[in-house]
Amino acid sequence: MHLGERQSKKNDYLKPNTENHKNDTEVSNELKPLKRELVTKNAIQELLSHKCVQEWFKAVKQPVSEKTVDNYCRGMVRYLRFHNLWCKPETLLVIRNRENGDILSAKMLNSYVAEIRIPASVRKQDSASIKSFFACHYKDLPKKSGRITVAPVKEKRKPTIEQLVRMTQGQNYRDRAMIWFKYSAPVRKTTLIYLQFKDLKETNDDALPIMVHVKPNKMKGQYASQYAFLHRTAYEALTDYLEWRRRAGETIRVEGRTKRIGEKLTQDSFVFRSHRQLNGTRAKQRKAKGIPLEQLDDSMVEQIFKNACEGKGFVFSPDDSRDFVNDGMRKAKVDKDWREIILGHKVSATAYTAVQSGELLEAFKDALPYISPKPDITPKIKPETTLSEVQKLKRQLEEMYLTEIELVKSDIASYEEMIRIDTDPTIKKTNEIALKMAKRQLQKLHRLLGITKQ
Repeated sequence: MHLGERQSKKNDYLKPNTENHKNDTEVSNELKPLKRELVTKNAIQELLSHKCVQEWFKAVKQPVSEKTVDNYCRGMVRYLRFHNLWCKPETLLVIRNRENGDILSAKMLNSYVAEIRIPASVRKQDSASIKSFFACHYKDLPKKSGRITVAPVKEKRKPTIEQLVRMTQGQNYRDRAMIWFKYSAPVRKTTLIYLQFKDLKETNDDALPIMVHVKPNKMKGQYASQYAFLHRTAYEALTDYLEWRRRAGETIRVEGRTKRIGEKLTQDSFVFRSHRQLNGTRAKQRKAKGIPLEQLDDSMVEQIFKNACEGKGFVFSPDDSRDFVNDGMRKAKVDKDWREIILGHKVSATAYTAVQSGELLEAFKDALPYISPKPDITPKIKPETTLSEVQKLKRQLEEMYLTEIELVKSDIASYEEMIRIDTDPTIKKTNEIALKMAKRQLQKLHRLLGITKQ
């Protein structure tokens, strides 16, 4: 059967190839990508049943994990299907042994890397697995074969302190605390999600009140412990967020209505959590995977930073904080090993003595002028008397119980006062949209009060 006929049949590449292999010229002229690149566990098991594949993993110098074997096999399966050689990995060695086999094998790998429709990172991994297969059989491919054209590395983005202040302005308690936390203690995004209160230690230092001690099981790669510090601005923002959680951090449903209650914080509580109430399918999926309902995920953290930068003329991600803090420590001439400890990189065991001796804290203090806001630009929460009427009402609605008659009455009075102010010609007009929302909410509260009276 001709190779082109096999390629035209739907899902026929899932079956083992029992046909004899064509000559080298035919193979090189018919290198066409398949539309779908599905790799199942059955395909991996079938591949592992071949002797040359078993010898491949036995010849690997370093011990490989099951995940590594799985990834290498997936790359080999995709490669064989691409060239319509499923499932005959021995044919690759036969082609390599023929005259000009090195040139043809290199062309096959180059065409796979150039035409396969998968992410560049996966292509690079697949290229490495194919080269490893040949190397373990003492049939190395040319070094230049299978190279990936990588896009130029983008310049690292490091915000200024003024831009950080603008990012935190107008954000709620959690988002403001998270931004200052990330740009003071440069923990990774995944580490931030799993961070608990037992990972925070007091230092009895006014400039750096909190030390963040992250153990290896909460870090990428699980290499070594990370020690970082929160400066005064980050500490105050985190304190305000925790006070709000103690007042109204938990959301429950009572008689079909949403109600906020105070959250009881423990050492095992997450430092940053989601305050949404998940129900239905999403809640079932999280419970099935053993994920707490209140735990954040990567996309939520990304969205928080995206919203903070929206409409302000700049864009920064959570991971940019690591370059920001590292740049500040470089300017302060902090020792390289100590910088690696604060960033969570693996260093020599002797470098960690700086943590117990307090030298790490004193060294990080030198970087504060480059990463901590100055007193004249530090964002402060406005006192209650200077807040606008709309902001007052919004804060009241976040913290009140709608089911209590007295709170409903006080909200009605607040909305009526706002409408009265708007009709007074001597006072500056409020936003029209906010006024309409206030009138609409006033009608709802009147209906609620009427129901309660009954």
